[in-house]
Amino acid sequence: MTRKALLVLTILALSLSSCVYSLFPIYTEDTIVFKPELLGEWKLDDGQYQLKFERYDEAKPKEKFNLDSRQGSYKKEDTESSYKLAVDDLNDPNSKESFQAHLVQIGDFLFLDLIPLNEYRNANLSNNYMALHSFAKLSFNEKELVLTQFDLGKLNELFESNLIRLRHESVNGTVMITAQPKELQKFLERYAEDESVFEESQLYQKQ
Repeated sequence: MTRKALLVLTILALSLSSCVYSLFPIYTEDTIVFKPELLGEWKLDDGQYQLKFERYDEAKPKEKFNLDSRQGSYKKEDTESSYKLAVDDLNDPNSKESFQAHLVQIGDFLFLDLIPLNEYRNANLSNNYMALHSFAKLSFNEKELVLTQFDLGKLNELFESNLIRLRHESVNGTVMITAQPKELQKFLERYAEDESVFEESQLYQKQ
């Protein structure tokens, strides 16, 4: 990775939380699935956060998150089988985020690939930041949704000890994976059942 690219990642890391990020999606065309039963609103058990899944191509108003000029690995053809995910902090009405989300089948497990939309960001921010993918393990039924994120600290330990051989950069303690989708899928399939590399699951109820 060039010094210029590393500088970009360093700038990006200043605004990132303790998640694992990737320059590329975890999905390929053959792994994307769409499940209508995921659509709708889901509220976290403690009542603080609410997730709202819509069909991406039906979400309105489209002009607010036109991605034609967004920097990142977005592809127009990915929209037909994707969702728009809105995340609301119900304790803070000014805190809203939105993502283009893909449901990805890897082995026996489902994962959610997220890339931020420009809906709540100004033009200057959009022009200076590259959109990165994040991902989490997901399971759900008609009433409950379980979301499980990777444990950043544990993954850092595995990367530092060379127990995970996956192309990446570590920027201010944040893991930036630079591997291609097929490599990411092998990594996810290998560790999907290893509870030690995941944080505590979050339980959401269908509204």
